[in-house]
Formats: sequence, structure tokens, C-alpha cells
Amino acid sequence: MKRKWIETCQTLLITQMNHWIIITAVMTVLGLFKEERTHLLLWFVFGIVPIMLFFVRESIRNFFLFFAIHMVLPVAAVYLTGLLLSEDIVLRIILIALTVIYVIWSIVIRLKSKKNSENLIPPLVAICAMGILTLIENLQCKRGWEWYYLLMAILYLSGYFINFFMNNYLRFLSVNESSAAVMPEQEIFSSGMKQTVLFTIAGVLVLFLTANVKWVSYVLSWVGNVLLVVLRAFFSLFSKEESEEVPVFVMQEQVAPDMSGLAEGGKSGLLWLILEKIIMTLVAVGIVALIVFAVVMFFRFLWNHFHEARKGEEQKIQKGRDLHEVCGIEKNAKETSTVWLPFLNNRDKVRKIYRKQILKNKNSIVGNHNMEDLERMTAKECCDKMPIEKDFADILKKIYEKARYSPNDITSEDVKSMKTAGK
Repeated sequence: MKRKWIETCQTLLITQMNHWIIITAVMTVLGLFKEERTHLLLWFVFGIVPIMLFFVRESIRNFFLFFAIHMVLPVAAVYLTGLLLSEDIVLRIILIALTVIYVIWSIVIRLKSKKNSENLIPPLVAICAMGILTLIENLQCKRGWEWYYLLMAILYLSGYFINFFMNNYLRFLSVNESSAAVMPEQEIFSSGMKQTVLFTIAGVLVLFLTANVKWVSYVLSWVGNVLLVVLRAFFSLFSKEESEEVPVFVMQEQVAPDMSGLAEGGKSGLLWLILEKIIMTLVAVGIVALIVFAVVMFFRFLWNHFHEARKGEEQKIQKGRDLHEVCGIEKNAKETSTVWLPFLNNRDKVRKIYRKQILKNKNSIVGNHNMEDLERMTAKECCDKMPIEKDFADILKKIYEKARYSPNDITSEDVKSMKTAGK
């Protein structure tokens, strides 16, 4: 599949994923107005509107024609809703308002972005919004529409996995654009998409199955009865009367997902008490571990952030100088052994004076470019761009290169010459 087609499919998927989140909000509004139906099929059909607006942004370059088409859509929405939904005022108002919102957002995308695609609602924001809307449904609407909210959440998550793969695949292509090798792009995309789709389908099935807790409770009750029979048979082996016959337990047919068989005399069974203690302990340990992990990550983030901020531009420039200076440096053992304090070392004095001149004339050296360009510049390039006399620039360059690359000692006269040239 060509890259353009992949980008188009990704954009269409993003528009629908955002539309599914908006559908949930619309259903909540309908519930607040005591509507009897969700009109879910209508909202899925209405998802054609953002798709159509995307193709309008993509194909029409004339702004006046683009603007005219966008103005026609609200008028068409008013006419069609009045013709088909004249009795349902609430649904009609919501459809018109949603059309106006989509039209305005499409115009904003065209004016502000070079690309005609819209951004995906982040998963954290989407899930939090779903949770809040579900809470409103349970507290205020009370229509029993939680299954529709769950459906929208599952559709969003399944679309997110597919979009995540396509996004990383497109990033992989952009990184390897300059590569001279021939890449099997189609084979890579096909194999990766197959795995992603299979994983997504499996995840969707698991979510749908676990959402229906009735069959889960039935399975758990059946497993619990089997475990109870096994444990009773096991503990009967250690009874004092060895000759006593081990009773045979016949499992009764499970009619309903009722787990009361594990309790005796109106009290909780031993198995469930043990499981309860284990689960409570694991949950407590997990919560404590999550809290500790979050605190450690937070302080690590603060430490890294402020530690990097304290370095400043001078640290970056020094790092750039060291990149050029590691080659061919021979340390003078005599000099490093006799000088204890760095500020008494003539070689370090020369480096400090040179660094001071670089920082002082950095605007003249790099101009409007990024300061990181200094990392790729040699001493000759920096000195030639300094706004000082050429003789002084040559002195700075010569003494600095002697201090960095020559095994010869740096004398006090060199330091004085460096200071004079830097004034």
C-alpha cells in the first residue's frame, strides 16, 4: 500500500475515533433530556460528515469554494432535520449543532495546519471522558445505556491499536527515506497489519466477553465447587481414622451462577476466606508498589529536569569543545601532578579565557542559528567570526590550539597574550 493511502486511512480512522467519543457525549445529553432511544445507528451514519469534510479539505484548493461548501452543510442539516425529524426537537437541535461544530472545526484545521488531518483525542482524555459520562449516566440519566458507552470505549481502543501501528510504520518510512537500500515496504506493512488486526480482534472479544459477568460468575462457581471437592478429598487423607472410607462427592448441576454452595451454616467457606485474604494482600501490596513507583518517577523527573536546566548554554558549549578535543590529547603528567588547584594551571586559564570570548561573541559567531551549531565549529571558524582584529583572533586561535593539542607547556606569557587579545 502506498504511503499516501496509508496516511488517508489513518486520518479517516482518527476522524471516526473522535466521532465515537462525541457520540458518547451526545447520548448523555439525550439521556438528560429523558429520550427513550439512543439513535445509535443515526450517529454512526452521521459519521460520514467528518469524512466528507476531510475530502473537501484535501481536494479543494480554492478557499471561496471551500468556504461555500462548508456553509451549505449547516443549511442542508436544517432542511433535512426539519423534513425528517420535525417532531423530535431535541434530536434536531443536536444534529444541527453537531454539524456546525464539525464545519467550524474543519475550517480551523484548514487555516491553522498545513496538513488537512485532525489530531486524535489522547487515550487518557478519552477514557476519562468516558468514565465521567458513564458516571453521569448512572447518577442522572439512569437509562441503562452503559452497554452503549462500553461499545464506544471498545471501538475507540481497537481503533487506537491500529492507528498506533500505522503511525509507527509511517515514522519508520520517514526515518529511512534517505536509505540507499531497497526496503520491502509492502511486505513489512502487510505482516505488521495482520498481527495488529489479530491482536485487536482478540482484545475486543476478551473485552466483550468479560463485560458480561453472568457467564463469568457461572464459570467461577463451577471452578470453586471443583476445588472444594478436591480440597475435601485431600484433607480427608490426613484424618485420624485411616480405615474410614473417603466420602465421594457428587457435584450437583449448576442451575444459576449462585456460589452459596461454598458456604456452610450461613458463613463464608474456608476457601473463599483464604482467597479473600490473598486477594486483599495482593491488592494492598500492588497499591503500595504503585505509589512508591509513582513517587520515585516523580522525583526522578524533577531531578533530571532541574539538573539539566542548571547546565545552561556554557555546559553545551563545553561539551561541543570536548567532542573536538578528545582526539590526540596527551596529558602532561608533570603538570597535572604538581598543580593541585585548577585555577593555577596555565592551560586551564587559556581554556577559560577562550570560553569566555566564545560566550561573549556567540551572537556574532552563530547569528540567528541554533546555539548547538557551536558544537560543530572549530576554533579557527569561531575566531574568524569574532568581531575583533584579525591579529588578535589569530593569537586566540593559536594559543588555544596550543593549550588543547600541544604537549608543550603553557607559559605565563601565553596567558598574558591571551588576555590582551581578548580585551
